[in-house]
Amino acid sequence: MVPPGNAVISKAGKLPCRYVIHAVGPRWKGDKVLECVNLLKKAVKQSLTLAEEYKCQSIAIPAISSGIFDFPLDLCVASIASAIKDNVQQKQNTHSVKKIYLVDVSAKVAKAFAEAVKTTYRDILSPASVKALVPPGKMPQKQGKLLVSPEGLNIRLIEEGVQNAEAHAIVNSVSSDLILNKGPLSQAFLESAGPELQEELTKAGQGVSVSVGTVLQTSGCNLNSRSIFHVVTPPWKSNNSEWSLKIMKNIIRDCLRTTEDLSLQSIAFPAIGTGNLGFPKPEFAKLIISEVLKFSSRNQLKTLQEVQFLLHPKDHENIQAFLDEFDKRSNGDPSSKNPKAEDTQGIYGSLSSPTLGVHEMNIGPILFQVATGDIIKEVADVIVNSTSCTFNLKSGVSKAILEGAGQNVEQECSRLAQQGKEYIVTGGGLLKCKSIIHVDGGNDVKRSVSCILEECEQRSFSSICLPAIGTGSAQQDPKVVAKAVLDAIEEFVQKKSVQAVKRVKVVIFQPHILQFFYDNMKEREGSPAPVKPSVMSKIASFLGFPTQASPPKNTLVLEKKIELTVFQICGPGVDSVEGTISWLKSLITKEQFSFTNEDECVRDFDTEEYRKLNEMQKRLNIIIELNQKKPLIKVSGISRDVVEARDEIDNMVKSIRLAKEKENQADYVSTFVEWQYIANNTTRCFDKIANMQLEDAWKAKKKHTVVKIQNQDFTVDLSTNTATAPQGLSFTVQRLLKAEAEIPANWSDMKQNKLLVVSLQTSDAEYTMVSRAFHQTCPNFVIEKIERIQNPALWRRYQAYKKIMDEKNGNVINEKQLFHGTEFGSLAQLNSNGFNRSYAGKNATAYGKGTYFAVNASYSAHDTYSKPDANGKKYMYYVRVLTGNYTQGNASLIVPPSRDPQNATDLFDTVADNVINPSIFVVFYDNQAYPEYLITFRK
Repeated sequence: MVPPGNAVISKAGKLPCRYVIHAVGPRWKGDKVLECVNLLKKAVKQSLTLAEEYKCQSIAIPAISSGIFDFPLDLCVASIASAIKDNVQQKQNTHSVKKIYLVDVSAKVAKAFAEAVKTTYRDILSPASVKALVPPGKMPQKQGKLLVSPEGLNIRLIEEGVQNAEAHAIVNSVSSDLILNKGPLSQAFLESAGPELQEELTKAGQGVSVSVGTVLQTSGCNLNSRSIFHVVTPPWKSNNSEWSLKIMKNIIRDCLRTTEDLSLQSIAFPAIGTGNLGFPKPEFAKLIISEVLKFSSRNQLKTLQEVQFLLHPKDHENIQAFLDEFDKRSNGDPSSKNPKAEDTQGIYGSLSSPTLGVHEMNIGPILFQVATGDIIKEVADVIVNSTSCTFNLKSGVSKAILEGAGQNVEQECSRLAQQGKEYIVTGGGLLKCKSIIHVDGGNDVKRSVSCILEECEQRSFSSICLPAIGTGSAQQDPKVVAKAVLDAIEEFVQKKSVQAVKRVKVVIFQPHILQFFYDNMKEREGSPAPVKPSVMSKIASFLGFPTQASPPKNTLVLEKKIELTVFQICGPGVDSVEGTISWLKSLITKEQFSFTNEDECVRDFDTEEYRKLNEMQKRLNIIIELNQKKPLIKVSGISRDVVEARDEIDNMVKSIRLAKEKENQADYVSTFVEWQYIANNTTRCFDKIANMQLEDAWKAKKKHTVVKIQNQDFTVDLSTNTATAPQGLSFTVQRLLKAEAEIPANWSDMKQNKLLVVSLQTSDAEYTMVSRAFHQTCPNFVIEKIERIQNPALWRRYQAYKKIMDEKNGNVINEKQLFHGTEFGSLAQLNSNGFNRSYAGKNATAYGKGTYFAVNASYSAHDTYSKPDANGKKYMYYVRVLTGNYTQGNASLIVPPSRDPQNATDLFDTVADNVINPSIFVVFYDNQAYPEYLITFRK
């Protein structure tokens, strides 16, 4: 007999659930009210505990004891709601139960449940429960310009003095002696908060080594704030701005972190440091907004809801600086984007170690754990066995699993192994799991883990426990295995809407392997994974409570997720079911098609490209996966739709490439010519693109061309040098040549020629220098002659590019002398027009689609590159090449990759075959190389 206040669990029989929990509620006794309430609560809590023990995700609870046991309905539902609340709060984030349904066939009881929950959870869910500031019972609601972070944090610009601040915490700037009546900001605090503030601050500073960067906390005294954070702000050092910026960043982060630690909901920052300490106002505005957004993205905020920038109404310069920064971020300025979880980092939560030897992080909706231990003692829906291709490995962890599972599982393995599959699924046997998935430890680990995840999702298994697959008898590299496991989970989360799988745990037998997994998790740690709604928030939503607003969609997120379609196949036998599955798969596969583009320009996809991709996903029957870090874009779906999407994406990539090339060309043109217009007696320069358009039209001897001045079209008459708008407004236009690069002093007289090829004498110093460099790696070749190529136009373009690179790269040695082999038929073209990357791919594309140059002449002397003519003569250039900053090349590159993932326009200058010891450089821009000497030689 089960006494009142207890519960037991059983199988569900024919009911549409997994288990039935039988809770025994008390009979109502009017003289023992407290005892009855406690027994009812105990029965509810024990029911929830049983649901947890059996890994249930949902539970339905009726109004226990309110029927024939005569428990008063209002008190019954209130007691049940209170018991649920106590249970949820005691087991913060550790419960498997995600949904609690309060049910009854009676509308009256359902309504009573709703009212009870509203009353019981009011202090947790209602914003009105927050401790009063002004007026009582309400959160301060300030008006002002507003930004919202992708995670939902409000960032508000408010024009008010500190005396009117209505935030839970407010920041004050003080000197290191902590005397408040020194600076204008701290004086304002002292006047508004009262003399008690100085007393509290002095006490807080006792025993503390106060210096620049220190943060001290006091109460708000007479201000409408709970806390004041007093910070010792750094001065601005123009000769060491990095020092000033670093300390200011740390101050901002400390204040935000303390706000969260104190469970406060809002904090106000005045423009600290921008007064007497000289911090540039635009620099401060940009810095603090960036830091707030980073804090929002990198931390799973528990209480902080709003950050205010509190600016005095008369501080017009600071107000303008913040308004400019708000406008940039609101309008999608690429240089000022809200921080987004770059590429895959957005699905990775923060890494934690709840106990010794255990590391965990969220990967999207999945909790990923790594721990040392014994896998056969684990409790999970699925345990994975890393075995051999015959599924009968009797050593290491596999031996322990088979012996622990029992003889029946071993026999089932032997039978299923004959089917020749890459993995098999058996019962759990004597282990604490429903099934065991056996995989070949020698196979590709990523593929094996992917198969496991797919299988578990199809079978609605929520928890998986696996060993470090392949690190035992298969002797796979633990570092590679760790990466493969995480890659597989990441790909699984990204490509589908995960419904069943909630936890994946890797149990490691050899302790030293744990470090490899930890290191890989640490590398991926980034912004938090999407926050799952809690039980309380779901109840609040159901009952109409106002909950925290959902963050607005970041425009740089592909929105579409394809929900799973589940086929349940029944048949008279295994063969017929598997035949049907095979037939279905073949039908689906015939209609499926995928397309991948790894063009470097994918890195430059921005708001407009994302808008087009989102529109494309909605319009076509496709899924788009995008990784700008690699870069890679993949389209999957029905063939005709994928082909249409491919063409549109190719056009997007082409447009970006043309725009980048146009901008690079405009940069080059601006180094030697500047077009100007005169407006209101003031000379102004055209922008780079208009400057290039005018120069191209002038060189082509066109009479007219159209350019933009301040976003308005003007027709420029190049014969009269006037620019006229449709409304009749006109400006005078002029062309100004900049100083041209000087011709080398050792060149022979050009005599008005555009090109001169000068044969060097064997006694010339130049000849000796070139021949020595050539013969270092080609001692068995005979030089017939060496010629100097004199092309002033090419030379000036090369020098203009060199000037830009020298200014950009600082102390880097940007120029090298390298070799380039060619054939006789290309000499005239190269001498006249230089190297043209349009011919890329003629001989090599292994490291990118550009022009190749070799450190050693022996490479270029190969017949593939310097093809002999009919007389056996071979040709090679000794070239000046601007290598600048370089990185590892690959065959997909058409421009150098980005140096900074946060700044797609900051590219490397060239790529190489080996960054440590390069022997080949690849150049992607024609003006980066000058063919200085031509060597004619033979074997």
